[in-house]
Amino acid sequence: MIPAEFDYVAPDSLDGAINGNQLASAFFGPSGSAQRTTVINALVTNAVGGNVNPQAATAARNEADALITKIATTPALSSTVTVAKATTAVCTAVLGSGAVTFQ
Repeated sequence: MIPAEFDYVAPDSLDGAINGNQLASAFFGPSGSAQRTTVINALVTNAVGGNVNPQAATAARNEADALITKIATTPALSSTVTVAKATTAVCTAVLGSGAVTFQ
């Protein structure tokens, strides 16, 4: 069992946003924000890898960022898509990318 003092998750953290059903449009902010960088870097490092063609890693980062932007700014999505759903979508896109498939 986890001690109570370790049970707190900051609401402005990624875990807090996912657990709190926060909207992606409110959490991720503009391109280059710390929240985006946290998600994108983790995906590229763990899915694409560190010993890959730098162009493949850059392409994966750029496309993940573009997808987050699209999710956060498209009116039909921005008012309904949570951080959990947006993160899942970006993860799926990176894992299904050519950078992962061909590395």
